[in-house]
Amino acid sequence: MSLPSARPEPVPGCRDRLGLAVQRVNAGSVGDYSKVSDMNVTLPAHLRDAHGDEQ
Repeated sequence: MSLPSARPEPVPGCRDRLGLAVQRVNAGSVGDYSKVSDMNVTLPAHLRDAHGDEQ
């Protein structure tokens, strides 16, 4: 088993990605770590799909 990759962060100028990061913080604040994990997968997928970037 390997360690999880670094926590993805929002990028300047992308409100969608910022919104996903806010969802992650909110989920963590109420102990919903399943949703936190989901957002950690969704954030880089959004970057790749919407902006053509890899993180």
